[in-house]
Amino acid sequence: MSDVIKINRRPTNIVAFSESASVFHTSEQQEKENQQIALHNQYTKGFNDGQKAIKEKIEAEYNQKLLLKYSDLTNLISELNEKTQHLDSQFEEVVITVSFLLAEAIIKREISKESIIKQVLEEALRKVIGANEILVRLNPADYESIIEDEKAFQLKDSFSQIKFEKDERIEQGGCFIESEIGNADGRISSQLNELKRKFETAINSD
Repeated sequence: MSDVIKINRRPTNIVAFSESASVFHTSEQQEKENQQIALHNQYTKGFNDGQKAIKEKIEAEYNQKLLLKYSDLTNLISELNEKTQHLDSQFEEVVITVSFLLAEAIIKREISKESIIKQVLEEALRKVIGANEILVRLNPADYESIIEDEKAFQLKDSFSQIKFEKDERIEQGGCFIESEIGNADGRISSQLNELKRKFETAINSD
């Protein structure tokens, strides 16, 4: 047995840490993290700005379309009101026209039963007082009945001369007077038209 004692030593790896290297590594990592944070913030800001811009654009387009629709609706309501007023006016005109047509028919029917030519003629002659020469146009049916009273009309209202003449265009119960100072329309249709005109004027003035 040998007196020599052998000691087995395993090799030991010695790692040396440099303080400056550790600091450099920490600074580089922090910079990367800061860059990532800044990039994330820029992305977030860009995304939010984009959302805001899109939202504002959509709202502006929607408001514009809404204003156009509102304008169209306003125009439609205004047009409907105008049409309604026009229809009301037309309805009034129809009612007035029909009423006067019925009135004219009734008057003519009553005249055919009992002539009112004398009263109509007297009223028409008052409109040409002062005339020296008067021509009275009459419906043939009224001519015979009124010619008998010709002298009475000549003496009345100081007319120096009155001539009567048959005219198929004059409705029964009416007359048309011509004179040097003007004419007097005593036709039934003319009197009804004048009455209708005054009636329409009164309604429109309201």
